[in-house]
Amino acid sequence: SNKKKVLVEGDSWFSIPDIANVPVQLDGKFDLSMLCLATPGNRLLEMTSAPQIAQRQSLLADERFGQKWDVILLSAGGNDVLGPNLMQLLQAASNPLSMNPQDYLNQAAIENVYAEIRQRLESIMHTRDASGMNAATPIVIHSYSYLMPRNFGHHILMWNIRGPWVLPQFLQFGIINPVLQRFRQSQLGQHCRVVRDRLPRVI
Repeated sequence: SNKKKVLVEGDSWFSIPDIANVPVQLDGKFDLSMLCLATPGNRLLEMTSAPQIAQRQSLLADERFGQKWDVILLSAGGNDVLGPNLMQLLQAASNPLSMNPQDYLNQAAIENVYAEIRQRLESIMHTRDASGMNAATPIVIHSYSYLMPRNFGHHILMWNIRGPWVLPQFLQFGIINPVLQRFRQSQLGQHCRVVRDRLPRVI
């Protein structure tokens, strides 16, 4: 087959079961040979656990169970920041009326979580590098848009499946102003770009 071979790992961006998820759109546009291992809510913590490491090594290095991939797509890190860790990254401002987003951020906790994200991304990269036949296969990590906190979760028809996300935590720490909410996300986005720029041969 002349189809491009794509290995997909990650979270809900690559796995929510509807017509809008990223792999479905890519396959519809480019007609790819794609293996998708993504699951909703997946964190780098799970992606770098022993079972997922073993599966990745097999798919990248074992000629019997794996193959030469043209590209590896990775959606990772979002749930590590905005999942269970989110409450640790926020703090109440000493001035409840403050419009400075830095006043609502626990900078030490943020630095720690992004250091861990970088280490876990590097471990995935090292598995690729040590694989032999896929050592030169590019890893493409997508970026995240700014969150728009809202009192609305993920729905299928009339049923709320999960959520809402982020907004309840923001409100608990007095982050009420929508402009402040969006700007606070831009601060976290800067950390994401720093992590990306420090990883060689990752797009």
